[in-house]
Amino acid sequence: MGSPLGVLFANFFMGSIEEKVLSKKKPSIYCRYIDDIFVRFDTADKLEEDLRQRLVDESGLIFTTKNSINGSLPFLDVQVSHSDSGYKTSVHVKSTSNGWCLNGQSELSRKIQKVHY
Repeated sequence: MGSPLGVLFANFFMGSIEEKVLSKKKPSIYCRYIDDIFVRFDTADKLEEDLRQRLVDESGLIFTTKNSINGSLPFLDVQVSHSDSGYKTSVHVKSTSNGWCLNGQSELSRKIQKVHY
């Protein structure tokens, strides 16, 4: 899957893009892991689309958006739900999951185990 330095370069690149883009207008919550970004704005204006377009213009990358449904949104295998008292998280299992994963004690991809949810 590429160079071991790929993650370092991706983080450096995105960090330099974010420094430029977020200096103008910053959302109330902005979390990123590699290329997945979780954003929350305090107002329901067109700020989401403006941020997406600024990221596209500055980086040349394509960004897609996904809005929360009933105040809930999956982010990095975590289901984030918003309520009046704050945020609640739970494990998010994708619909395409077959329940198999690598054994955490193993260095070999052949050693897999069934995970029960």
